[in-house]
Amino acid sequence: MIRKAQQSGEIFEPQTVQDKIDLASRSTICIPVILDLAERKVIWTDIALRSHPRFVNNVEANGGGVEWMGRALTSLVKPTLYELFTLHAQARGTLTDRADEADTVFSMDEGITPFDLGIIMADFL
Repeated sequence: MIRKAQQSGEIFEPQTVQDKIDLASRSTICIPVILDLAERKVIWTDIALRSHPRFVNNVEANGGGVEWMGRALTSLVKPTLYELFTLHAQARGTLTDRADEADTVFSMDEGITPFDLGIIMADFL
């Protein structure tokens, strides 16, 4: 929520929420993202556990498991979209810089864009 100052004591107003994610899981333990404040990064984790690692469900009681998952997810080496699309082009055809010669266009404003998450996940991952 947008506030004039931290700890301002302003009353919760749902209409002022600007950034949010909806959790839809049958699990009671979810870690949707890791916020790396030092590097100013948001790391999408999408972890949902079905059972309680211990009887108390909080970070202190599950610290070892949470730390282990956090380290694993933050140290993954993932290709960029450019690298992913380049690999697909090299494996399936000929790479070209001219959109009129291409069967598939990867771009910020035409063809498949970084915002076409459904297509990217279905066809390229």
